[in-house]
Amino acid sequence: MSFKTNAEIFRFPPRLQFDATLANYAALWTSEFRNSFSNSLIVGVVSTAVSLVIGVPAAYALSRWTGRTGATV
Repeated sequence: MSFKTNAEIFRFPPRLQFDATLANYAALWTSEFRNSFSNSLIVGVVSTAVSLVIGVPAAYALSRWTGRTGATV
């Protein structure tokens, strides 16, 4: 539906063939969505980087750890 005009979206009965448009995407990027998207992108990249900085050394340490030897459960 993002390629349809508003008139085509609400048309009843809906048509299967229509003229596609990119105007909805142009309007999206000229609105406040650009700021919201960039904020979400920054938060996602930073949280991924922090997770990798913490997770990779922890995973390495756990892979090298032998634990108790001879302990019974």
